Amino acid sequence: VCTDVDARRRAEAALREGEARFRASQDLSQTPFCLLRAVRAEDGAVADFAFEYVNPAAERVLGAGDGPVQGRRMLALFPWQAEHPLLFPRYVAVLRGEADGAEVELPNGADGRAAWFRNAVTRLDAERIAVAFQDITAAKEAERRQTFLLALADRLRAAPREATAAAAEALARHL
Repeated sequence: VCTDVDARRRAEAALREGEARFRASQDLSQTPFCLLRAVRAEDGAVADFAFEYVNPAAERVLGAGDGPVQGRRMLALFPWQAEHPLLFPRYVAVLRGEADGAEVELPNGADGRAAWFRNAVTRLDAERIAVAFQDITAAKEAERRQTFLLALADRLRAAPREATAAAAEALARHL
């Protein structure tokens, strides 16, 4: 049996080069990104996901506080995600090919702070998904303030004589 060793070496070198480019781009990215591998129960059902790769931006956002996230299980770190319809159940559906991983915006207040995240997920293969996310809390807060100010301006224009009372009432509710 004759094996083309050169072809195999070239393929392995190309794979290493591709992995190095991936890691370099992800290490510099400001977008949190991770690769998750399915952890299966005895019956084959997805019971959890393990963080196979976590870029530095994701590590900062996810920050477990007691060490790196990479290598750990998602539901062990964030048990509340098991029931969140836009997180664990959605990830399982995307892995199975039953749902697309289109970008969604989701509220997250599990850690005691009101936060919003943009989250997108895609299936890599039968065992892995890729997830990109971004904290959009500041943008959501700015949107809420803008909505309030527009509503206040509408009320002030609608009833000029009652402007002072309307402004005081709206400000009291907002503050």
